[in-house]
Amino acid sequence: MGCMICGAIYITYTYFSKQGLILIVLMYQYRPAYRYRVRYPHLIRRHPRLTPKEKRWRRKWPYVITLILATFMLLLTIIIFALEIASLSIDSSNTLSNTASTGAGIWCSISFFIAIAFMYLLVFIYNCSHLWATFTLATHSIAFIFICILIGLDANAVTPYNTMISTAPTKIQVLKAQLAMSILMLLFPILFLSIYIYTAFVILLPRRRAHVNLVYPPVSYPARLVKY
Repeated sequence: MGCMICGAIYITYTYFSKQGLILIVLMYQYRPAYRYRVRYPHLIRRHPRLTPKEKRWRRKWPYVITLILATFMLLLTIIIFALEIASLSIDSSNTLSNTASTGAGIWCSISFFIAIAFMYLLVFIYNCSHLWATFTLATHSIAFIFICILIGLDANAVTPYNTMISTAPTKIQVLKAQLAMSILMLLFPILFLSIYIYTAFVILLPRRRAHVNLVYPPVSYPARLVKY
């Protein structure tokens, strides 16, 4: 009755053989291209598709403000670190408070540097992702705790010399400057938390759908439908 050659079925009807009628039915019009096997499939990095919520988060996140906050926070951290080294170089701990030479400006600055690094990674590497913003918020929360510790230690060392402005020891003047920088540093975790809450609030708001005005082309009506 028939045979198949090269993916096509040739069907010959016996009662039409005298006229030479042959019907050809093509079964495979398009064959899939040959695909080579991946040699190292575990090395292929598959990027998952972003959800609409994640796309809106990355689009609404104020990355410019984040970079400005990270830069100013880095400058303040360097100043606090330098002031702590300067205060430790002045050896007058015998006549001052016990909290005057704790080196808090050095070991507290480690948490500040970690928070700053996470802010730069958030913008340049992870494209302001929601997950990494949450990690950065956690580092800022830890940095906030260390800022409060640094403020408490400096305030304890400086408080007995509040009435002495020009006659205060050099170490106390350095610690007063460090205390002022620490109070300014306290604002940055609060600002970052405000950015996080603002972005989350914008994402939770329902999106406004713009009204689309459809413009139809002019249609010519038949003469029999036109009223005179």
